[in-house]
Amino acid sequence: MDIGCGFMIIQSGSMSSFSRSIRKRTFINILTRHWTLFLLGFVRSLATSAVSYDVPVEEYGVHWNFFLSLGVTKIRKSQFSLMRVLLLSVIPESLVNLVPFVIAFVYEWLLWLFDAVHTVPAIVRTNLLTANKEGIVAVPNSVSLFFIGYCGARACGKVYRVRGRGVAMVFSAR
Repeated sequence: MDIGCGFMIIQSGSMSSFSRSIRKRTFINILTRHWTLFLLGFVRSLATSAVSYDVPVEEYGVHWNFFLSLGVTKIRKSQFSLMRVLLLSVIPESLVNLVPFVIAFVYEWLLWLFDAVHTVPAIVRTNLLTANKEGIVAVPNSVSLFFIGYCGARACGKVYRVRGRGVAMVFSAR
């Protein structure tokens, strides 16, 4: 299941790189665009608890699930887009495309530094945040996967636009 979720997040990032919308998005606007993901997440949590479905809490937590992870990741995308514009004014685009890998490296380093393998399971589930600690701790990983797909698709799109017609003719149906 984790491989499927990871591929879904990468695919979502790669498809969002083709978005041509340039209008500024507010937080409310972003929430209204992705409300279905949050609705699916809440409905899944309610449905699994209503039928007493055995959900392993070690995967995402008590209430957290893949739909909520994807929704939060989509919200973080808008922050990355703003950060990307700011970074492009200072450093070349080839280095900006390394940001997702830096996020993943720092995330893994922090997990190692704070011994997350032992400290996260030791946290007692007393409130909403600690009840969903596994899902919340995994958000930076989802965000880095999303942006790896985003930057990879942007890089492939540039190659396609440069070589354009020759590549299009190879893949087009005649």
